[in-house]
Amino acid sequence: MYSSNQLALARLRKDLSDLASNPPITSSSATTVSASHDDPTTDSASLDVTMKVLQGAYKGGTFEFRMTVPKLYPFKPPTVQAMAPIYHPNVELATGRVALQVLGQGWRPVLSVGGVILCLEMMFLEPSVEA
Repeated sequence: MYSSNQLALARLRKDLSDLASNPPITSSSATTVSASHDDPTTDSASLDVTMKVLQGAYKGGTFEFRMTVPKLYPFKPPTVQAMAPIYHPNVELATGRVALQVLGQGWRPVLSVGGVILCLEMMFLEPSVEA
């Protein structure tokens, strides 16, 4: 029998493989995702996401995020935190926590890491306070 952490890491590997072979296609940003880092102290994995915005109000900005994938992924959503302060309605200035519907009540197990990254890219084109 597999543990929930093994299943989450297997799903994460699949999501990363899908992301490498079929990245989200947008003209709004150039995004890179680094290799995952397993954290044995929290039973989670994290990804470093770097995004260079190519259009919109944040054009020319480069933003770094840490996506933490819980051991119950894909049944629980990842969390995303900005690594530096960003003045954006979807980012809590004090903590850097990214507030998007897809990271909360809008999360469904069929969603993937690639879908979250696409939402991050869209966040810079269409900021929303309704997250």
